Amino acid sequence: FTMVRAAFRLTIGVRSAEESDAEWLVKWENWNDAAYFTYTEGGVLMGTKYDREMDALHPTGVAQEMILTKKDGAPFGLIRLQPDRLEGVMRAWVYIRRETDCADDAVRKGFRGLLKEALGHQQVRKVLVTVSEQEIPLRSFLEAVGFTLAGVEREGLYLHRRYFNVYHFEAAVEEL
Repeated sequence: FTMVRAAFRLTIGVRSAEESDAEWLVKWENWNDAAYFTYTEGGVLMGTKYDREMDALHPTGVAQEMILTKKDGAPFGLIRLQPDRLEGVMRAWVYIRRETDCADDAVRKGFRGLLKEALGHQQVRKVLVTVSEQEIPLRSFLEAVGFTLAGVEREGLYLHRRYFNVYHFEAAVEEL
């Protein structure tokens, strides 16, 4: 009910991943350096259609993976939400495909509203988002939405024979 209500007020939407999404999800994911794909509890880059179909049909644990969509239903990103070990804290990984969408005010406003609507009715007080060093547009997006830098994990990601810093952002749900 909450998500339906939000759909009428928001400039973006979300939906669950479906088996039919596997084809384009593979293209998004294959060799992608985004923290969404590389810096999660699994930490494995998967690049086959079968793997994406299995992800869509059999989500792991309590993590919720959803597709971010424009009003017309076109997918433009992904969000994965998972309760943290700390009470009242939600971990999130965000992937937005195009830099232009990261800079779009309607997307920013919609994302802020989406998080507030989805998490405001739960007992979540804080959201933590992990971003890799290369994701400069996403870092700007998060700051524009209302997240602040909580800390930097120096050389926290080893990828392509190189270490990269990992940035952790936080936002209080009531301040979004």
